[in-house]
Amino acid sequence: ALGRPPDLATWHTLRWWPTSMSVACRRARVSFRPRRELGMVPRVSCASALARAPKEYPRIDADEGRPLDPFHALEDPYHADTKAFVSQQQEVAEETLNRCRARGGMQERLKQLLDHPRRSAPKRRGEKRAFYTRNRGLQAQDDLCVSRSGGGGCESGGKEEEDLVVVDPTRLGGAIASYEASPDGRKLAYAFAKGGSDWCEVRFVQLNHEDEDEVHVEELPDRLRYVKFTGLAWNLTGDAIVYNRFPPPNAREEYAKDSDGHMEDGEDKGSNPELGTETNANRGQQLVYHRMGTSQDEDVILWKAEGEQEEWMASGEITDDGKYLVVGITHGCDPVNRLVVLDLEEMGENIKEGCLMKKGRYMVNNFDAQYDYVANDGTIFTFKTNLNSPRYKLVRVDLSDESKVNNPQDWMEVLSQSDHVLKWAAALKGDVMVCDYLVDAKDVLQVRKLSNGELLEELDLPIGSVTSFSGRREDSDFYFKFQTFTEPGTIYRVDTAGGRSKTLEVFHRSELKDEKYDPDCLVTEQIFATSKDGTRVPMFVTYEKGMKMDGNNLTMLYGYGGFNISLTPSFSASQLAFVLGFGGIAVTANLRGGGEYGEEWHKAGSLKNKQNVFDDFIACAKHLIQLGYTNPAKLAIQGGSNGGLLVAACTNQRPDLFGCAVAHVGVMDMLRFHKFTIGHAWCSEYGCADSSEEEYQNLLAYSPIHNVRIPECGEGEYPSMMLLTGDHDDRVVPLHTLKLVASIQSQMKQVDKGRDIPRNPVIARIESQTGHGAGKPTDKVIEQYADVYAFIGGCLGGEWR
Repeated sequence: ALGRPPDLATWHTLRWWPTSMSVACRRARVSFRPRRELGMVPRVSCASALARAPKEYPRIDADEGRPLDPFHALEDPYHADTKAFVSQQQEVAEETLNRCRARGGMQERLKQLLDHPRRSAPKRRGEKRAFYTRNRGLQAQDDLCVSRSGGGGCESGGKEEEDLVVVDPTRLGGAIASYEASPDGRKLAYAFAKGGSDWCEVRFVQLNHEDEDEVHVEELPDRLRYVKFTGLAWNLTGDAIVYNRFPPPNAREEYAKDSDGHMEDGEDKGSNPELGTETNANRGQQLVYHRMGTSQDEDVILWKAEGEQEEWMASGEITDDGKYLVVGITHGCDPVNRLVVLDLEEMGENIKEGCLMKKGRYMVNNFDAQYDYVANDGTIFTFKTNLNSPRYKLVRVDLSDESKVNNPQDWMEVLSQSDHVLKWAAALKGDVMVCDYLVDAKDVLQVRKLSNGELLEELDLPIGSVTSFSGRREDSDFYFKFQTFTEPGTIYRVDTAGGRSKTLEVFHRSELKDEKYDPDCLVTEQIFATSKDGTRVPMFVTYEKGMKMDGNNLTMLYGYGGFNISLTPSFSASQLAFVLGFGGIAVTANLRGGGEYGEEWHKAGSLKNKQNVFDDFIACAKHLIQLGYTNPAKLAIQGGSNGGLLVAACTNQRPDLFGCAVAHVGVMDMLRFHKFTIGHAWCSEYGCADSSEEEYQNLLAYSPIHNVRIPECGEGEYPSMMLLTGDHDDRVVPLHTLKLVASIQSQMKQVDKGRDIPRNPVIARIESQTGHGAGKPTDKVIEQYADVYAFIGGCLGGEWR
């Protein structure tokens, strides 16, 4: 609910980097060429009220033997020098943030805006149970609940008072990353994470029904460790589950090895640290079958990534009828996968190691397109695909037809590609399915016939996003949660039975308690900027009615632009607090690289086209200035993960265009990202410096840590900057942020030559026991975004109201 959680898609890597010092030096000369061709107009003087002299920043020694990676030592999170550097950066950040006058006020406003009941759409399982997550307001984590009767309020208007808390993650000291109940609703599996890490432990509870209206929860002894990027798929009888795991990480030893596998410093680094703080690559994923009541050591490995395919990954889903296991195998984050179907009925109890590879039917055995399971009637399967359809379509195939195996171009088209992106489709009872289309970055829900795709009805919805959906093949009704920029969310129920009208029935509405808040006083509009190459780029702009467009408004521009991820209109308490507290303007840009207009839009912002994303973001900033919304001294930019890369790259390329830049958990070293944790998966999006000279030069041209160019004193200013990370971020590891802040601060010291001259602040906000964003306790989230927006306000001269 607070901000937009930074998400680097999901996963996958390659090799190493410069093979000799001569190559490194040659490439280094290419890296540091002047960038005046970018049209930089230097900001002559420091504008920030939080300015400080660069000589006050922590000292970090550069390694002159590594011209492209002078702060390589910061890659070791366990070294005493790295720990000291982190501690010193935390002190600088806290001292700076204590000078932000709006810090306390922003915290209180965020508490007010978050202190309201909210929940997810109910997921029915069995005849009498429905599961959902809920938060009564300021709980640290969402509870996982089950209805005591009739489906989680499904027949009682969403009332929760009598429902049962199945898992209280706050009491357990962690967070629920995902969950799934067995088809009969009697067992529940949940992935439990601590400290913000992607590593999870899958735990189980039994829901014992003593009578029709009572449920008693019993914790089961089964525990599944070393789980990451997993699905949870129960078999039909609820006595086995399919999940993903990795080999246990050997963090300390792995870090110390060089590209040839030798210890870099000649010594063993010692025993493994706490999970989530390691940096070594995640390879060798396994798709595993666990029988309830047995040890994890007895689990059956259905498939594993090994040899030349050790970076591949697989996800498993069991069909609605429980007869088939549908597996998608991926290499990287591109929307493409191989498709394997295993007949579970045929296998019976004879499920043994490697059976997916030996007995599974490879319906698609290449990486040409993506195939997502929608529904099946026996051997007749319906899939969503982008095969020759960058905006997606639905196709149908009979698994028993040998001529169709690995010939997806011959599968029957059920629903043709339209002018808009088909995000997903879900089948209901009878000849009905629900389709979610993306129309200019807005969600549109349609009810169609499953048999032929015929449109039955389009639901009447405002500009917004579907944030959760629940519907089963055995039910005629479905639930979905819908958000807008100004409304925290309404869950609707729609019944499609018996030819009834598809009326939207309000099941549960989240309402803010803040008496000062009136959504009717806010305006959201969609405008379009024109990028450098003429491409139209949409933006959503939210502000208070009656605002004067005099070019002097505090404005926050948010972007992502990558991994086929779409930014749709959704509620953000932090952005709303910024609009209300500072009288600011909140802007979300839909950049190339995302999925807003399909795979062509995505490809136009990835690999060798990545510069298009930065050009789009810069064009959006210029358009806001030209229309009189703001000016450079009042404009802040913000993004997380891939969006953190976006913010840092644009700051390097056009420091004159922004007054403040905030980069959460960003990918900052584009020459070495693939070496750490799941970074190898991103090579499909960015390329890899080790693959070819062309990819190396493309990455080098925008890699944030390799393109920092602080102007000489009096010739210009970098904007104020806040870089954020957490010590348990094992998605985009903290070294990216540490190396960038070291690069910027060191260059500031060099150009100022020790003089006591105030500069715009550059700080690193580094948290303990937090990760990439998911699972962060509510109080820490409030503190984080209060710091972010108080920093923006303090740097840009905002007045807190």
